[in-house]
Amino acid sequence: MTNQEIERRLQLLEDVEAIKNLKNRYCYWCDANYDAANIASCFTEDGIWDGGSFGSYNGRAAVHKFFAEDAPKLLLFAMHM
Repeated sequence: MTNQEIERRLQLLEDVEAIKNLKNRYCYWCDANYDAANIASCFTEDGIWDGGSFGSYNGRAAVHKFFAEDAPKLLLFAMHM
């Protein structure tokens, strides 16, 4: 195996771990009474939160607004395990 192949595989593992950590943070803040600021921080400025029947929100500001204003009324609780 070449150094380039090892570097590619290592980068893949690091990327996968970063995604796992991001999902963990998102779930934690959802379970913490929908902490809108921290949930929104999990998204890029042009990120999209698609909640199916709860709507789709484009951009960090829209995601923040949804979780600050609407989510606590629409989603009675969250429990990610």
